[in-house]
Parts: sequence; structure tokens; C-alpha cells
Amino acid sequence: MSPANELPSHLSESQWSALMAEYDKSCLTQKQFCQQKGINLIDFRNSRCRIAYRKKKLQLKKLSTAKPPSFTEVKLQPSFKPKVLKLIHPNGIECSLPMSLSDIELVNFIRSLQSC
Repeated sequence: MSPANELPSHLSESQWSALMAEYDKSCLTQKQFCQQKGINLIDFRNSRCRIAYRKKKLQLKKLSTAKPPSFTEVKLQPSFKPKVLKLIHPNGIECSLPMSLSDIELVNFIRSLQSC
């Protein structure tokens, strides 16, 4: 398309977001999609990166203000002898650790998780 038929690069963020959603549902390359919609390819790519960056930044902000994880006391029956210690994070990630870990190894493992 000629530059006169291209959409203006000063579209609102919601307009760009709608175009990105439409592109994600299409089976077209970025170039094909932009040609079909009359969008400048460079503007499209820049807007796509900008929107992705803002979404990521917002996710990180939500994580940083989220309530820190807390521990729940667990009482075991005296006859129960687990072979593994299973840790389940609120996000669904599970870790199974052998009960043969020493106290120091367990503390080091937990500290390494905190640094992630």
C-alpha cells in the first residue's frame, strides 16, 4: 500500500492492542498483516514491543506488591514417615525433595528459591 493509505502511527494504545489481538488470531506474517491493514510495518513492530514491555512491567509491579508467601504449620501423625518433602508454591510449581537432605542443604535450597 502507498504511504497515503497507511494508518496513522499515532493510534491510541487501545487501538494498537486491538490490532495486535487481531494479528495474533490471524495466520499471517507481520508483513502480510500490515500490508492487508495498511499499517506501517515499523510502527507495528515498535507498538508491539512497546505494548509487550508495558504488560511485562505491569506484571512485575503486581508481583512486587503481592502479599509475600507465608508458611502454614503442618502436624504429622507420629506413624507417618514421608520419603519426600513436597513443596507447592501458590503458582502451582511443585518441588519434591528427599527427606535425606540435611538441615543445611534444605536451608540453602530455600535461600536459593528466595533469590529467584
